[in-house]
Amino acid sequence: MSLKKVAAFELPWQAHLFKGFLESEGVQAYVVNEEHIRLYWPISNALGGVRVMVHAEDLEHAKSIYQQYLETSFEDNLQQEFPDYEVTKCDYCGSEELEPLYSGTKTLLFFLAIGPAPGKLIGYRCLDCNAKNSL
Repeated sequence: MSLKKVAAFELPWQAHLFKGFLESEGVQAYVVNEEHIRLYWPISNALGGVRVMVHAEDLEHAKSIYQQYLETSFEDNLQQEFPDYEVTKCDYCGSEELEPLYSGTKTLLFFLAIGPAPGKLIGYRCLDCNAKNSL
């Protein structure tokens, strides 16, 4: 059985996300050249990117899945799969454009005591109205 390229991505996580999408549709997929791109990311395009490969007999089905993948957003797929899924919105203006806020003091203390780690999420800041929303 030979492997055929379905798609190429600039970053490894994008390839793994698509691989998961293929496997959820029953197509066995493989991520190729991931390590080369991690080591030499600036020349990712010259190396051909991180490739997602499938068996030759699954190529046409995988290409149709790739078209669907390009046409829909990840949140749309989540909404279809989990109808109870709710997008976090701004309490003041209702916007979905939010960025996480972290406790700076707790993050600094943790960093000094243990080392680098993600901070404690304390809420979100709306990118449209600039309001701070707590959890």
